[in-house]
Amino acid sequence: MTAAWSVYHQVPQLARLFPATAVPGYAGGRRLPPLVTHLVTRLVKRLVTRLVTPLVLLRLLLPASAFAQCDSRRPEPFAAFFKTFGRDKAFAVSRTAYPLRMLRYYDAENAQGFNITSTLIQQAEDAAEPALAAVAHANGLQLYASSIAARTATVRMEKPDTDWLLTYHFVRKGRCWYLDRIENFSL
Repeated sequence: MTAAWSVYHQVPQLARLFPATAVPGYAGGRRLPPLVTHLVTRLVKRLVTRLVTPLVLLRLLLPASAFAQCDSRRPEPFAAFFKTFGRDKAFAVSRTAYPLRMLRYYDAENAQGFNITSTLIQQAEDAAEPALAAVAHANGLQLYASSIAARTATVRMEKPDTDWLLTYHFVRKGRCWYLDRIENFSL
């Protein structure tokens, strides 16, 4: 019995795709010549080695977030998205709209109450920073969603009884959430 024959019986999808007469080693109840069986078996092994093995290795080496895609049938739940976004920097970088706009609000002595500066953060700069949850933990900050709507969400990162306050604004594009801008109200 050849390797291809045993694979054929172990994987039901193959049984549906190929009739029994197309299986190496089987042709209407008669065995195929050994050379044909050998060649087909080598071809199957090469395909598996060259196509499947690299994908399996890639899956083992990369974090789960690298494979996280939005489901095309339904919108991504914000809570699940943000949990991954806060902990996995590679995922966060993949789900940020670059250049990322950061607005910084300063105290002012004018009628509007604030001076505002705008900075654009590039992907390389952002990728060098730690994950959001790590920053919050290291500085004793609290993260919580202050508003979630169908297409927008706002998360606040603050430290109680201090002037430390940042808001992260997310937008849903299609069915996936993306970080759109950051507002820094810290003094």
